[in-house]
Amino acid sequence: MLEFTRYEILTFDCYGTLINWEAGILSALHRILSAHAKTLDDATLLKFYGDFELRSEEGIFRPYKEVLASVVRQFGTQLGFTPTAEEIRSLPDSLPTWKPWPDTVAALKLLKNRFRLAILSNVDDDLFAATQLQLGVDFDEVIHRAASSGIQAVPQAFRASPEPHQRSRPPCASCRPEHLSRCHSRPSSRPGHRVGKPSLSKARRRSGQSRGG
Repeated sequence: MLEFTRYEILTFDCYGTLINWEAGILSALHRILSAHAKTLDDATLLKFYGDFELRSEEGIFRPYKEVLASVVRQFGTQLGFTPTAEEIRSLPDSLPTWKPWPDTVAALKLLKNRFRLAILSNVDDDLFAATQLQLGVDFDEVIHRAASSGIQAVPQAFRASPEPHQRSRPPCASCRPEHLSRCHSRPSSRPGHRVGKPSLSKARRRSGQSRGG
C-alpha cells in the first residue's frame, strides 16, 4: 500500500487516462475511411493507429500534429486511397474535442485539494491547452513533447532532479511522481517506473492494442 502522505505532486499522462482518446481517434478515422468506402473494425483500426503512430515517432523529433497527419497518410497507403489535405488535418484538428472520461473531472478536483497536479504528455502544448479547458483544474506543471524534445527525454527529467525538500517549489519532475496511469508502451508511466518512481495504473483500454499520451 502506497503512503500518499509522502507525496506532494501527482503526475498524469493525459490521453487515455484522463481523456477518452480511443473514442476521439475512432470517430475521426472512421469518418475518413467512410469517405473512401473503407471499413475496419475498431480493434483493427486502433492496432493500425498504434503501429503507424510508433513508426511516425521514430527518428528525429516531430510535433504531434505532424505525427497524426502522418498516421492518416499511412492509413491511405495501407488501405489504398489518397486522403485529402482536409482529411489529413482532420485527425490533429479533432484532438481538442476529445472528451474526458466520466470520472476524470471530479477525481481531479478532489485530488487538487490535497496535491499539486502535473501532466506529462507526448502531445504538443497548443493541443493540450485546448484539452485542459475540459479538465476542470489548473495543472501546476505541464511537460509536453516540445519542452522535453520528445517523450523519450522524460526519464532524464525524473532522474536528474533533486528531492522535493531541496526546493521551495520544485517542478513536477523534481517531486516523487505518483503516476496514475494505465501502462503505456511509450509515454510517461514506464519512464518513471524505470527510474524507481512509484506508479499506479488505471485500466482504460478497450482494445488492448492502442496507446496514449
